[in-house]
Amino acid sequence: MKTVDILRFNPESALLFRDTRDFGFSENARTVFPTSEPFYGAVRTAFLRKSKTNLRDSAAIAKHKSQIGDRDDPGAFRFVGPFPFLKKDGRARYFLPTPSHLTQWEGGEFGFLRTNPGLAFTYNGISLQTLWDRKTEQGSRAAEAYPWIDWDGMSKIKEGRTPDKAHLAKDDAFFEVEHRTGIGLRSDRKNAQEEMIFRVRSFRFRDEAGLYLFVLKGSDLLEGIDTVLLGGKSGVATTELEKNVSVSLFDKVGDSEKIAVLVTPTIFRNGFLPANSGNTFFGASVEAVCNGKPYPVGGWDLVVRKPKPLMHAVPFGSAFFIKGSLDTEKITEIRSEFGY
Repeated sequence: MKTVDILRFNPESALLFRDTRDFGFSENARTVFPTSEPFYGAVRTAFLRKSKTNLRDSAAIAKHKSQIGDRDDPGAFRFVGPFPFLKKDGRARYFLPTPSHLTQWEGGEFGFLRTNPGLAFTYNGISLQTLWDRKTEQGSRAAEAYPWIDWDGMSKIKEGRTPDKAHLAKDDAFFEVEHRTGIGLRSDRKNAQEEMIFRVRSFRFRDEAGLYLFVLKGSDLLEGIDTVLLGGKSGVATTELEKNVSVSLFDKVGDSEKIAVLVTPTIFRNGFLPANSGNTFFGASVEAVCNGKPYPVGGWDLVVRKPKPLMHAVPFGSAFFIKGSLDTEKITEIRSEFGY
């Protein structure tokens, strides 16, 4: 069983994150969860403040580049997340995205989608199998109603058992979301900047709820940091570093046939599979894919003060039905250094 360090963020105010989707009244209103980049930025700034670095002095900031990195380099930090947590009686209950192949039927019973070798199809030259739940009635994806599952529930799924409803949670167990529209103003005058109408999401967290990151590197640099400014309008969050948390979720599975579930968005150059891979999937062969709508990944570039180029990722929770063993722990082609 592995141990990991966890950094918890306890928001003291609403957190605002710029929406990465194009602005338009026809856009789907579903919530887009924040990616890791705003959290890297918050931790970097807090580290510089702890180091008593003048944030207006670029030369002084450059001296810490090996620790804080830049827009293309995470420096000495490696995070995976964020994910929500709930705290009760001083203990944190951690959640991850619900796997997309978990289904729920009308009676409330849970089950799994499985491959159906008798119904195969070809997509862009790739041979894939359809998925079914071995029941006559049509179930719905549990993640649509319950986007989050706690570690115990995820452990059950890893063992091939269906989780109980008590392991699952809706968004509103942690936060409420408000969508707002913003207009960028020119620096030389108070009129609107071209192409600078954007949307932000305001996450208003409930008491005892917050967000957490897995800290793969840089825990020692987090010592002494207890407050960060996170998201737009400098939302305030206190932080807690919990070290050596035991977790078996990421231990490798020895079975030749298995399901790889994404816990973060993953960016492939060829849509929902790696570029020029055919049915090869990081050393294994892929038989079926259970994914959702592309997840927009962008952000704000502080250097040029413009939105970063928009990329579309396979959403977290997506499930890949594979045969064989993966030859990597990084199931992405782009931005693996930032925890994708």
